[in-house]
Amino acid sequence: FASLAQLSRGEFDVAHISEMEGIILQTLDWRMQPPTIQCFINTLHSFLPVAPCMATREIYSRAIFFGELALFDASFITQPRSAIAIAALLNAMEGTDEIKISKVDQNKFMTAVRELCGVRFSEEAITAIRNRLWYIYSQSAQYKEDAAPLSCAASATSQDAPVKKDLLGGDQSPVCVTVVSTQQ
Repeated sequence: FASLAQLSRGEFDVAHISEMEGIILQTLDWRMQPPTIQCFINTLHSFLPVAPCMATREIYSRAIFFGELALFDASFITQPRSAIAIAALLNAMEGTDEIKISKVDQNKFMTAVRELCGVRFSEEAITAIRNRLWYIYSQSAQYKEDAAPLSCAASATSQDAPVKKDLLGGDQSPVCVTVVSTQQ
């Protein structure tokens, strides 16, 4: 706090800054860290329509990887973390042939998420996020190292697959550093 007091050139002392920090934290009800993509994956993973086994651990690991990939792409800054987590889990469920989860089970997962969590996003929005995650994955070193790469959707291998703000209808973050273009 001393450096902030010095920066104020005597306008505020350490006690003032400390008091204001307390007021801000109290106003925010101490909610300083929003849930991360991984937090949502941890929660939503329990809704997988398959019995816990090696396959669900593999799905979880791959979903975490897809979630981490989203951190490296500015087009995800304005997207809800819960939508990214859902897309990451769905991509992980496609997986390789040995752990492929059927479309029926993927639909059961989405139904459980909608009904039990109240999380609702359009299919178009989730598909756009999934496609962008597949594209980022296809550009990663992991993709090149995988002996049997995850099944990338053909439509997602284009660089022209940015996630658009209007697909999710959410507002941009007040601290967003990117501008999402709606022009093609």
